[in-house]
Amino acid sequence: MNTIFLIEDDETIAELTQEYLEGQDFNVRIYSNGERALSDLQAGLRPSVILLDSQLPVMTGAQFMARFHKMAGDIRAIPVILFSAGPVETEYKAIGCTGYLKKPMDLRALSAAVAPYKKPG
Repeated sequence: MNTIFLIEDDETIAELTQEYLEGQDFNVRIYSNGERALSDLQAGLRPSVILLDSQLPVMTGAQFMARFHKMAGDIRAIPVILFSAGPVETEYKAIGCTGYLKKPMDLRALSAAVAPYKKPG
């Protein structure tokens, strides 16, 4: 199954993004903060891709990535796409993300960003 971890604290954005991506045949797990997503990764869940808001409660996107990169095994191979209303073009590489999207998200850009991680079947 093509699963996406969506780490977004804005409930409206999370629900709209989930609805759109589920229409693209993804299973979307929403997290309001990075702590819960890290726990699920530790527990063995492996999404195809992670969509990470840069400004979150509990920890920022940069703090999430610092902990993510310290995790063992295949976890670090999971692509992470940072999204923010701020200047993510320079931030995403510095914190080790695969790519970035600007908020508000353009749905075509979102589709293009996740398409490479969609497995057939």
